[in-house]
Amino acid sequence: MNQIKKIKVLHIVSTLNAGGAERIVFDIFRNINKDLFDLRLCVFSKKENTVYFSPEELKQMSFLGKGPGFSANIFGQVLKIIKSEKIDIVHIHSLYNLKYLIPLTFLSKFTLVITLHLDFDNAISRFDQLKYRTMIKLFGIKTISVSSTINTKFMPKVTAQINNWIDPKFKVKDTKHHKRENFQILNVARFYPQKNHRFLISEFIKFNKLYPNSRLTIIGEGRLKSEIIALSGPNRSIKILNPTRNIEKIYPKYDLYVLCSKYEGLPLTVIEAMACGLPILISNFSSASTIATDKTEIFEIDNSDDFQKKLTQIYLDRDLRNRLSGESIKNVSKFDINKSLRSLEDFYKQIL
Repeated sequence: MNQIKKIKVLHIVSTLNAGGAERIVFDIFRNINKDLFDLRLCVFSKKENTVYFSPEELKQMSFLGKGPGFSANIFGQVLKIIKSEKIDIVHIHSLYNLKYLIPLTFLSKFTLVITLHLDFDNAISRFDQLKYRTMIKLFGIKTISVSSTINTKFMPKVTAQINNWIDPKFKVKDTKHHKRENFQILNVARFYPQKNHRFLISEFIKFNKLYPNSRLTIIGEGRLKSEIIALSGPNRSIKILNPTRNIEKIYPKYDLYVLCSKYEGLPLTVIEAMACGLPILISNFSSASTIATDKTEIFEIDNSDDFQKKLTQIYLDRDLRNRLSGESIKNVSKFDINKSLRSLEDFYKQIL
């Protein structure tokens, strides 16, 4: 019996810091059909601890040691991996890494794929949109969008639309919000300007003055960490924590998940929180309407009055929180990991 030739796929990420793209790559590695696909992972940064992969798994990955800024060494390092491993597909997760991969398409035969994790309609300038759109079309790069509501201007026609997904472990049976001494609010996001932590912290401080039993926990890492800690100041109602493994055990301890981002793709932390039975309060980024179950859960970006009004409404109405909790669980059933992974596997086969 002839043995099936596996498709060799190289995933490239900039770092293994906690984030949506990194989580998606982790899920692909753990759950893709190993009989059909042989996966490799290349990380541009130096080797680092991560909440995703185990120390043993990290030993099997390539870390290139890239620091900030442009690095000419990346070209040769990546090309060596592609040729030595006889890679069929290179799958990248950042527009900014196209500059390293496009030249390599002239030196080795492989199919280049990029997942558009962000809504680049709002994340980059029109000039950059034109630049990257031209590069993608000119060099025949295959594109995946994580939601049908993002990148409608930047990339109106993508090769495939494959929703982000959630792991089945993010599930709860009891959707009722039990009475707690304090009203617990959670935010899980990188410490980047896009995530708008300055707005979140300043608005929570206002809310906390009116409702002193409210508490805010922010879980994340990133270059703005020291600034976010400073913004929190001596307020004992705010906690800043590092990312952790098994975060599915963290979500159920909270009453509400909040995300104030200026733009997003299809944020995993929101649908993870919903799968764990949390009501949400999110800014009106492009995919918000496909995630939220009620208009109470969406506020206008950077609008303090709208944020305070809806946060107060959710806080005061326990019946509303219980209803939103149940609807959250129902709504995230469409973000099925098995369905999305099968779509990704079919996509890989079709583009070769």
